[in-house]
Amino acid sequence: CEAKPLVEHFDLKKDVSVQPFAVYVNHDICLTVTGLGKSAMAAGVAYTQALFVKVEHPVILNIGIAGHKEHLLGDLFLIDKIIDIDSQKSYYPSLVFTPPCPTGSIQTSSKPQLNYESAHLCDMEASAFYETAVRFSSSEFILCLKVISDNQLSTVENIQPKQVSALIAAHLATVESLLVRTATQAGLI
Repeated sequence: CEAKPLVEHFDLKKDVSVQPFAVYVNHDICLTVTGLGKSAMAAGVAYTQALFVKVEHPVILNIGIAGHKEHLLGDLFLIDKIIDIDSQKSYYPSLVFTPPCPTGSIQTSSKPQLNYESAHLCDMEASAFYETAVRFSSSEFILCLKVISDNQLSTVENIQPKQVSALIAAHLATVESLLVRTATQAGLI
């Protein structure tokens, strides 16, 4: 449900030769649907980079949903700090331009955080995404975007697939702007 609006907007086609993950491509973009959790994310990022080794410093974007105590459903954040709850490691993506949306910190855990006590956004993939992606590209070309899908007033149990697609779709112009800007900096455009 997170990938559907991106597949439609960027006119991506499923690569049926790829089996372990659903991979959608066009001339410039590859989207890999990794599934839930840190292990799936790490495997998906590594697998995708193995498929596309010809790009020296690829732009790697994770876009997904996150919960937060009080942010409104649909708010978009570019992540500038990632905290892995399980390992206690922190990561700091390099933001080398003023982003077109607010920035925020996120904590990643192996299990859903249902109490909404943290001041950070919460998800289950960001730390594995960044830790794996930085092995294949430079930090300034790695972006993590999160859309708020749940909060204290509308908990994780209320999340519906169509709602998630709509939340992502509302930010497609910002996603495209960030991709173009970062690809230009990477010398890919």
